[in-house]
Amino acid sequence: MQVLVVELNKSHYAFEMSQILEITTKVKITRVPNSKPFIHGIANLRGKIVPMINLKRLLGFQDIDTGSGCYVFFRLEEPRNLLIGSRVDSIFQTIVLDPEKIRDVPYFENQTDCKFVKALYAESNFSKPIAILDLTNALQVAENEIQNTHQSSKVI
Repeated sequence: MQVLVVELNKSHYAFEMSQILEITTKVKITRVPNSKPFIHGIANLRGKIVPMINLKRLLGFQDIDTGSGCYVFFRLEEPRNLLIGSRVDSIFQTIVLDPEKIRDVPYFENQTDCKFVKALYAESNFSKPIAILDLTNALQVAENEIQNTHQSSKVI
């Protein structure tokens, strides 16, 4: 499996390369009023309106502004062909994972924060393990929260 390793809040996270559509340094984002905190807004990607999420907030991290960064656009085929973008602090590198170094996520009682982590990757080139994110699961949870908000705001 080939992954793109990015940095968020000084930690490394990986996304499957098959989900990466594009990486760019400049994106004009339009804020969406009354949206969830993890919704950054919408952007125009070559004529397509793309929802932009704040991965840090979606993952429950403090949103530390590093002042720099770039934008990654993802195409997720499941549950439906979804195009979405997010800002990351930096792009670290692309690597091909050695299957023998992929580890399961440890189970902790009452731990819900790991639901977006598919696996961990431990290699001596990195000072700490890389969390391989389950972006499909994270976005499904985000989409469900958006739909719940939309349904609860309807006038009866």
